[in-house]
Amino acid sequence: MGSMRFCQASALWLEEHKGRIAAKTCIDYRYYIATLVRFFGELQLDQIHVGHIAAYTAERSATAGSSCINHEINTLKQILELAGLWSEIKKFYHPLRLPRTVGQALEPADEERLFAVASTSPRWKIAYWCSILSATTTAGPAEISHLHLDDIELGERLGSPFGTLRIRDGLKNGHRERILPLNASSQWAVGQILKRYFKLCKKLRIEPDPGHYILPGRERHRPFDPVRPIGSWKKAWGALRQAADLPSLRMYDLRHHAITKLMEDPQISEQTVEEMAGHALSSRMKKRYSHIRLAPKADAVAKLELPLPKKPPEPERAESDRKFIQSIKSS
Repeated sequence: MGSMRFCQASALWLEEHKGRIAAKTCIDYRYYIATLVRFFGELQLDQIHVGHIAAYTAERSATAGSSCINHEINTLKQILELAGLWSEIKKFYHPLRLPRTVGQALEPADEERLFAVASTSPRWKIAYWCSILSATTTAGPAEISHLHLDDIELGERLGSPFGTLRIRDGLKNGHRERILPLNASSQWAVGQILKRYFKLCKKLRIEPDPGHYILPGRERHRPFDPVRPIGSWKKAWGALRQAADLPSLRMYDLRHHAITKLMEDPQISEQTVEEMAGHALSSRMKKRYSHIRLAPKADAVAKLELPLPKKPPEPERAESDRKFIQSIKSS
């Protein structure tokens, strides 16, 4: 295999590999390989060395982020491992350092503007509905895209007057499996998604099935397939967040936003937040989920007010104090 050109070896590797991975992962690998082929395509596997990887990384850095480049090199690594050629390169290769990302919560005005703008275009309807679900249930984008028909219960159930979502697929880890209650907003969003699903079933002339994904996916130029989950709604999300003047807001930030709002409410216990989020909140995570807004802290500080003299200071003294403070700042 070492004497094969990369373009041939990568196709062979993917064909052998795709039976053991999810359809979405297979699509990702195809993208990574297509990008790698433009650089490594005609090289034999046994000719590839760490210098090539360094040159590839430098070239790709102009158009791609560190995470994307690391995924691409990881794909190259797996192909070279199959040929027994990675061990020497491994000694010298180091993945790119990823920038530390901190989720952001929305201020009330930004939240209102986001959903007002999202509702204005039919092209953004899936992004709109899924954003509502994430912001009102703490479900992440992958969890929403992997919802099955039998994960949905509308109407009163288990003490929830609007129904529930069962989160069991597309999980970041096994601890995330949970049942989430719906409120009026999320019930409406789920209802819109279900209406679309039933219309697609009618159009495709297939019977609804409990195991179907309610957000069906499809490959390019092919009809929707309810046994495949939707890939994502990134394109629509990118357009609507620009229109809402929130260009840095990620889809996953709406989960962070929901958890932050819950954490800020003293009437909601930490245990309840942890059960909804699907993980235990460490002290570090609690700080992370409460670092955005100052309003609760400002309210707390207001309760620490001290009675001060009502007589204002003399003008000369006030001017002297102001100059003194200014001199300290300048120094």
